[in-house]
Amino acid sequence: LCNTKVARMRGVESRAMLLCASSSPYVQRTDNTLELLDPPEGSAPGDLVHVAGYEAVSPDAELKPKKKIFEKIQVDLRTSEGRIAQWKGHDLATKLGPVTCATLANALIG
Repeated sequence: LCNTKVARMRGVESRAMLLCASSSPYVQRTDNTLELLDPPEGSAPGDLVHVAGYEAVSPDAELKPKKKIFEKIQVDLRTSEGRIAQWKGHDLATKLGPVTCATLANALIG
């Protein structure tokens, strides 16, 4: 996500957020597997990722932290049986194809 508000994390300026799939909702578990989501081949940083069926919606220039937009949609982010990133069962994709996860099916995304 690159329309997040600029924030400092451990003294470093952060302008984006990476999304990962998780095999467990409990991050502290030692058997938890995390995997970065993979954009389609040929994608570039900043490419727009849309939700299938919502392509015509323009993204906000910057997410407003107080509105907790990401936190509201994050609860419905999952990978499908075919390891495609989805929101409420709708694929996340760029103009080049779907956003995927290498090995985690039916996993939480955060």
